Amino acid sequence: MKFTSIPESYSSFYDALPYTVDAEGAVGDIEIVVSDAASGERLGTKTLCAAAGGTVDIAPMLRSVVSYRLPEGVERCAVVDTGAQLSVAVTANGTAAPTRKFIAARVDLGALFTLLEAQCERRTLAAGEYDLVSFFSMPDAVAEVVVEAFGSGYEFMTLEPPSGGQRTVAVTTRGFAEVPQRLAVTLRIDGEAVAAIDYDVVENPSTARRVAWLDGQHAPEIYTFPVSCGMTVGASRRRCITPEGRTTVAVERDTTLRVVSAYEPRAQLAALAEIIVSPRVWLLEGDACREVDVLTDTLMTADCGALGSIAVTLRGRRKEVRL
Repeated sequence: MKFTSIPESYSSFYDALPYTVDAEGAVGDIEIVVSDAASGERLGTKTLCAAAGGTVDIAPMLRSVVSYRLPEGVERCAVVDTGAQLSVAVTANGTAAPTRKFIAARVDLGALFTLLEAQCERRTLAAGEYDLVSFFSMPDAVAEVVVEAFGSGYEFMTLEPPSGGQRTVAVTTRGFAEVPQRLAVTLRIDGEAVAAIDYDVVENPSTARRVAWLDGQHAPEIYTFPVSCGMTVGASRRRCITPEGRTTVAVERDTTLRVVSAYEPRAQLAALAEIIVSPRVWLLEGDACREVDVLTDTLMTADCGALGSIAVTLRGRRKEVRL
């Protein structure tokens, strides 16, 4: 038994990932086992019946088990795991293929670095909040993320993500001696700056709500909607008829929340528009987050010259959850 072809490392599991095996003349059942290379957990199995070889696409298995998540309790700038990369081991009747790492994003594997961000490079951040910056780098590239804090003084820290793959860095005002007035984040590959994001540290209005979602590259993005309005509470009742008349036996509550963006340039509005097609959306409250559904199917821009704003309606994924 041998593998005659396997996918390239860092291919996306949202594309086909075909493994081709050859039984070298023998005919019989071929069991293909897909496992998590780190934990050894079996992710799925496929069997080629009475075959001398064949091809199996393991991508659907990976898509069914991937678990995206946001970090909890971010106390300082750090590399975080959002679940967008899987290390995979595949065997055919016990014969092992080389271990591969597959990612959610679709990137050019001929490029050393790809920034997986759709939002603008000038952003705002409140004291105590965090933002997420995602990128891809090849394993033969040395990646560094430098976070500089400007205020009454100057501080900086350098993060070194593990070599290669889809990575995410949490950026926060926490962990510095004083709350900075501005943060500058520079991504370096082999010592050369390849991307930069600047943050103005601001105070959010009382109506602000912070929303996170997976963008088109399945990388997490976060944005503070300064206005939340139009909260709607709906109730449904189940009743039964007794000798005394109708009686309510259960009441279910459903809450929706409408959030409105600031006036933003077109490029930022295009990034925010990905919320309505995102497979995962969260509402952030301090260090906690809860998953929500998006009820908005169509977005119209409220134009104001070169700027515009959008509004999105959210609903808790579980009933009885207050937004």
